[in-house]
Amino acid sequence: MGGSNAAFYSLFEDTEHHVERLRAIEAQLRRARGMATKGSLSTSASLFKQKGAMHHFRGLEDDHIPFLRRGVPIVHLISLPFPSVWHTASDTVANVDRDVFTDLNKIMRVFVAEYFALPPPPKQPVEA
Repeated sequence: MGGSNAAFYSLFEDTEHHVERLRAIEAQLRRARGMATKGSLSTSASLFKQKGAMHHFRGLEDDHIPFLRRGVPIVHLISLPFPSVWHTASDTVANVDRDVFTDLNKIMRVFVAEYFALPPPPKQPVEA
């Protein structure tokens, strides 16, 4: 997930709205200058790409298949095209882009908090 050329697409129509929300969260964080990766709000700079571009990857064999077969809605976050080190001996933390991983962490934290309607964290007192 954290490769330097990470690009995520909506792979399932029934959860496309979640990927659209991930894209919107990313845009909000970029506007607030809360992202580690550089780039504008252009589509190419976004980690989450426009909807519908990659629906033909639906049959990808991966660990999400048992959930899909049981009717669990899937938001499959896998970078496409696959990183060159994917499922090789070089698929290690050394090939993770720290900034991309940091940004994905921020985006997912906001998404999960919204999804589960978590209350905002308590305000920290300001020290004088």
